[in-house]
Amino acid sequence: MGATEGVVRTAIVPLGEGTVCAQPATYAGAPVEPLPVAGEAWDLVGARVEVDLPATEGHFALCAVNGDDYAGAATVLFEVDRTPPLFPASASVEDIGGGAVVVRPHLDPPELSTVRFTWGPRGEVDCADTASFQDFFIVPLTLEAADLPATYCVYGLDAAGNATPVTEIDIPRP
Repeated sequence: MGATEGVVRTAIVPLGEGTVCAQPATYAGAPVEPLPVAGEAWDLVGARVEVDLPATEGHFALCAVNGDDYAGAATVLFEVDRTPPLFPASASVEDIGGGAVVVRPHLDPPELSTVRFTWGPRGEVDCADTASFQDFFIVPLTLEAADLPATYCVYGLDAAGNATPVTEIDIPRP
């Protein structure tokens, strides 16, 4: 959105030469989209310009120019990552006494930046159904003696949202 109404053109280019977004040739053949005036600093217009992400992995620049204001062109740097993490999801199970255990999933940024998990009585949880999984938020899962034996299911995600296969961990009574 701009300080004045106009048109915007966008282009996605491989990351490289730093002034590519300020060059008119970058936008050759780019479709022209209407650009509404932004209004006050707090006034959100909700303009949306659709772009197609590259099919290949790599680092790119999204260039946007308002009209012919090449010197004022905007640049957004981003990475396309379509490859699942190399490391499998895993967790450690620690006996904390009294028949209870603590389950701590392993994070390994940037390959595993978040994990999702579920658990249930052995033989009753479906690790293939990830719809019931929840995000792990720092606090480990504590299972009391009455909860065991159990099955813990976990999968990891990289920052781009690519998932690992689900890992199934059998937790016997200590």
